[in-house]
Amino acid sequence: MGRSKSTLQREKLEVDSGFDRQVSEGDGRTKRRECETQASVSPSLSTEQVMPVLIIGWSVYDKLPDEEQKEFALVERYRTDYFYECYEYENAKGNKNYEWSDRCFNSQEELLDFFGYEMIEDLNADAVYARRVETFTDEEEKKWMKLSDAGNQIKVMGAT
Repeated sequence: MGRSKSTLQREKLEVDSGFDRQVSEGDGRTKRRECETQASVSPSLSTEQVMPVLIIGWSVYDKLPDEEQKEFALVERYRTDYFYECYEYENAKGNKNYEWSDRCFNSQEELLDFFGYEMIEDLNADAVYARRVETFTDEEEKKWMKLSDAGNQIKVMGAT
């Protein structure tokens, strides 16, 4: 199995997750499994040295040719029950003001906007894929927007 790196910049840290596949938990849920590499966190490089990350949703990914799909790594699959579990866990700890976020999205609302949904119940194993890009020009943005549904499921992180 090839080693997949999906490195996203967030809060001035560069995270090399080393995760490259989703594994069934047997009860309909999936869980990330670490493959070949250890997760590591290192200080972020300067903005000039960090390449932007293109994040796309499943509907854009499905429209890509097979060869181009191979350039992307599966980052996460989002399910409604995952959010319920997160909120239940935080509530049980006494954190009544919990605001969900992860390495791709700063809030639940941003995630829903990305997929074009209005309610968290609309999520059904919706996948997010990512790859590094050297640059992200206006022309490239137009190309990707043509593949998107109503201008969503495209996001670039770390672009200057």
